[in-house]
This record gives sequence, structure tokens and C-alpha cells, in this order.
Amino acid sequence: TGNGVTTMVPYGVPASGLFVVGLQNGGMRQWTGQGFKQLQDGGWKSAVGAMMPYRGGVVVGLADGAVEFWDGTGFRQLKDTGWKAGVTAIAPWNDKLGDGFIVGLSNGSVQRWTGFEWAELASSGWSSAVTNIIAYNDTELDPNGNLTETPVGVIVGLADGAVELWRPSPNFNRSGYWTQLQGTGWANSVNVLFSVD
Repeated sequence: TGNGVTTMVPYGVPASGLFVVGLQNGGMRQWTGQGFKQLQDGGWKSAVGAMMPYRGGVVVGLADGAVEFWDGTGFRQLKDTGWKAGVTAIAPWNDKLGDGFIVGLSNGSVQRWTGFEWAELASSGWSSAVTNIIAYNDTELDPNGNLTETPVGVIVGLADGAVELWRPSPNFNRSGYWTQLQGTGWANSVNVLFSVD
């Protein structure tokens, strides 16, 4: 394995130039502006598969399926290795159930963290690894002139080239439905997804 960089995310005040690096050996380092500070020494014994800024810290998905949250002072486990598949992608997702995120796994499963519990959005029925996830919101002004965001959907890219869209049910409970946007006809992995406003 080694100490190669697997993923990086910005950290701290926007435009500060600070970031966190995840490593193949499970280690994590934070760039402080002066040098790297060790956050995790590799004690997880599993590669960092994906990371995302979250609640002033960083959420970390590991290749063994565990999900950890660094709050700026220490780590807290949000999920053990019970999925038996590696975390390959993470994207923010905020709705009426809470401030959370979406996790994609190497077995094609998609899971949602609501801020306090896990909910399955897709089992491993696709039989292809999730390579990318983007969540998108509809932004509008409320009657008081404040910007509000309403979750609209989650787009998932798969290693077999398929692209899937999940939309939540209108009452934002744990249900929703999937629509295939692209089958496996591309015969290539979806490597990058991004939203264009």
C-alpha cells in the first residue's frame, strides 16, 4: 500500500488555503499554512477512500467501509465496517431530516447519514462500484427574502458507466425513487460528476 495521497478536501475558512489529505495507509494530514499536522497516523489500517468538509470538521470514508468524523479535536465513528464494502464517494445532503451526507460504496450501495442515523437509498443491486456522487438543491427566496435550499436529487456515477438519479419523496421521509439517466452503454467508468449552475 504505502502513503500515497488518495483524496484531499479544503478545510477551515474558505479561501484560507488550508486542506486535509487522506492517505493509502489510512493516515490523515492537515496543511496548516506552515506545514503538515498529523490528524491520524494510519491506525485505521484502511485507505482513506473519500472525504468531505462537514460541520466544521471532515467526514472520512474508509476502504473497509467505516465512516469517521473529525470535529477539529478528535475522531468519532459514525459507521463501523458492517457494510462490508469500501466507501468510494461522499456528497453533502441537507433536508428536513437533518444536516447530513450521502455515501457511495464499492458494491454499488448508496447510504444517507441524516445527521443522527443511517438510511439506505440503494442496495448493492447495481453490482458496480459507485465512483461519484453529486447532490443538488433548488435555491429560492423565502417570503422573508432569505435564500432557502430544497434537496432535489442525488446523481450517482457507477464504474460500469451508468448514471442514476435518486429523488426524495415529496414529504422528505426516508423513501424516494431511482431513475436511470444513462445505461452501461458508455462501457467506461464515470470518473467525474459535477453540477453546473
